[in-house]
Amino acid sequence: MPEDIAGTATGSGGIDNSGAVVAKFDIGSVKVGGSLIGNATNAATILAHGQEFPGATNFAIKSVEVGGRAEFAQILGDYDIGFPVIASNPDAQIGSVKVVGDWISSRLAAGTNVGGEQSRRR
Repeated sequence: MPEDIAGTATGSGGIDNSGAVVAKFDIGSVKVGGSLIGNATNAATILAHGQEFPGATNFAIKSVEVGGRAEFAQILGDYDIGFPVIASNPDAQIGSVKVVGDWISSRLAAGTNVGGEQSRRR
């Protein structure tokens, strides 16, 4: 069975936000039944800024479960939507993350500022 890869053009049109799950504020639980796969120029992305009205906790993403591998993937809690993707909520959190398969060339970040680094998401 062929795999779907974020940012791979298989027809007409652009690939902006291909393979992305993006929320202006927070995301509950995300479950990917298979693998989460991007490529060197377009990461498969799960991104949220954080709760609009945070309480004692500020979960941008409650939890993530990937049933296969994560390759050229990024799971980001604290980022604003747009390009480049920029860290902007130092209090954001990500709950549990479970990847059943391998973690390859991927990143997980929450409540960070990576010094102006631009995301690979295009």
